[in-house]
Amino acid sequence: QNHSKIIMSRATLIKLYNKYEHLAVEYANKIFDEQAISLEKEDIVQELKMKMFTTIRSYGKRWRKYKNGEMNKPVKLEI
Repeated sequence: QNHSKIIMSRATLIKLYNKYEHLAVEYANKIFDEQAISLEKEDIVQELKMKMFTTIRSYGKRWRKYKNGEMNKPVKLEI
């Protein structure tokens, strides 16, 4: 039964990531400046996608601990 929770958790993670992935491109467009940043625009997009994925995954872990009564309710993610 625990294994099915992990699979559902991964499915939820992927669903949420796919829902918000487009924001990485939007934010990269806002902060990209060839003169000020030594990274390529695509590198910034990739970095934002990785940060978004790990943030969603971490929030999911904290939410699961909250549901199991192991910690306080996590602060809502503002994306």
